[in-house]
Amino acid sequence: MPAMLAPLMPRSLESAASNNAVVFARPPTTFSPTPAREKEVHAEDTSFQNESVQGVWERLKLRNMHESEYLQAVAEVLETMQPVFEKHPKYLSVFERMAEPERMIMFRVPWVDDSGNTRVNRGFR
Repeated sequence: MPAMLAPLMPRSLESAASNNAVVFARPPTTFSPTPAREKEVHAEDTSFQNESVQGVWERLKLRNMHESEYLQAVAEVLETMQPVFEKHPKYLSVFERMAEPERMIMFRVPWVDDSGNTRVNRGFR
C-alpha cells in the first residue's frame, strides 16, 4: 500500500489493504433528498440583463449542456454576482476561468448489498 494513503485509511482497512484483501464498503441505507429551495432555478430558462454576463452564460451552457446541476449552480452564482460584474467587468473573465473545472476523475465502486448481489456505483474526485 502506498505510504501516502496510510494516514487516510482507518486501521481496519489499513490492515486489510496491507494483505492485498478486497474490501467492500456498504453504502448508506437511508436516502435524504436535498431540501427544496424557495426559488428553483432552471438553467434553460435563465437569461441575464448584462450582455457580457449573458455571453459568459451562453458559452458555459454550450460547453456543459449535459451537466444540469453544474449549470444550475453557475446560474445561481452569476445571478448573485451580476451587480459586481456590472461595476467591475474585469472580474467576469476571472469568473469564466474559475467556472471551467480543471479535471474530474470518475471511477467505479463495486459493492455487495444485503441480498448478496454485486452492484456498481460511480465515484468522483
